[in-house]
Amino acid sequence: MPTRDAISLLKADHKKVKSLLAQLVPRGEEGAGRGRAAAARRTDGREEEIAVEIKRVTRGERASRRTIAAMKYALALLLLLAPIARGEVVESSASSLRVKYLLTVPASPEKAWQSFVNIAAWWSSDHTFSRNAANLRLDPRVNGCWCESLPNGGGVQHMTVVLVMPNQRMTLAGALGPLQTSGVAGAMTIQFVPKGAATEMSVTYNAGGFYPGGLASVAPVVDQVLGTQFARLGRWIETGSAEVKPAAK
Repeated sequence: MPTRDAISLLKADHKKVKSLLAQLVPRGEEGAGRGRAAAARRTDGREEEIAVEIKRVTRGERASRRTIAAMKYALALLLLLAPIARGEVVESSASSLRVKYLLTVPASPEKAWQSFVNIAAWWSSDHTFSRNAANLRLDPRVNGCWCESLPNGGGVQHMTVVLVMPNQRMTLAGALGPLQTSGVAGAMTIQFVPKGAATEMSVTYNAGGFYPGGLASVAPVVDQVLGTQFARLGRWIETGSAEVKPAAK
């Protein structure tokens, strides 16, 4: 990519890049006080990947703060231009929330469907009750359970399958994470659309009801967490691993 084109893209995405990087800048650098607040904003699931690359590139280097900051901007730009689970908060209010994601994967709808159903392979252990994604399972049939096993015979029902159109569409009902303990109902619909040799997956999560402080207050967190998960799904389909791997030196 010509340098002037990269600069133009950097300028166009300046606010997005700043939001992505603010949480990675140590205190005292590049207005880090403001950056801590940005950590809760939507990051399109790239913060983990950017952090890995920055640690790899700067490991053992005695670079000035200015140089490291410039490297962070360059890395963020490259990562932002890579295929990701593009997402946004479509709507939010005190009593409603809607987020949507688009993810294009190099696979047939059949493979994309099978990969999605194998949720234990790509969902992050950090966002489970047991802290181990291997305890997750998704039964892809009507009334099937997206469940999690817990110690001593315990368990969690995250969502319930209410619509199954194999390799085309699935809808699950339920309130995810902290929404589960409030008066909130939710529905997630995943669609699989063939695009040549690839598949476009669209994911919409709607939630409504009572949440202390209003659902709008947790919209950025819900968006960030789900965006990160579907970015992991895309990596798993493409590379066979949901984890971020540092680029080769």
